[in-house]
Amino acid sequence: MHELQKDILKKLALSKIARYSELKPAKIEGNLFSYHLKNLVKDEMILLSGDTYSLTAKGKRYVDRVSLATTNTRIQPKIVTLIV
Repeated sequence: MHELQKDILKKLALSKIARYSELKPAKIEGNLFSYHLKNLVKDEMILLSGDTYSLTAKGKRYVDRVSLATTNTRIQPKIVTLIV
């Protein structure tokens, strides 16, 4: 996943709902940002509702596995329960 897409997901994880202008970094071109934003919508990671963006269930699952400080995937323990 591209670093810009990770940044968008991180911002949505922290704010729940955001507009385009709140998500777009100042130093990034609008076309480049729109491309990555549309890819996240197409991949069903985020949802466009009116003029606001939010995480979908798939996006929330991804954010749960990622460290928000570094945006790298964390190793998650596997919990197994056995009822005898």
